[in-house]
Amino acid sequence: MEKFEKIKRTDFLRKTSVEHEDFISILIDVEEYIEKELSLNPKKKRGRKPSISLPDKVLLCFFIYVATLLLSN
Repeated sequence: MEKFEKIKRTDFLRKTSVEHEDFISILIDVEEYIEKELSLNPKKKRGRKPSISLPDKVLLCFFIYVATLLLSN
């Protein structure tokens, strides 16, 4: 999480189209949702662990969303 603190707020907004505080809020909501789903439907231990962190996954979704918007215009 600290690597996102190193990015300037204006650069973060320009790259993702989301305010830094909103990103943190969304990230917390996603983490809570995943924890809730895992408690209701526990997964079996199998396969490899993901190599990309949850904050990076959420950021990737924002980048894809922004790129889709730019390409559709």
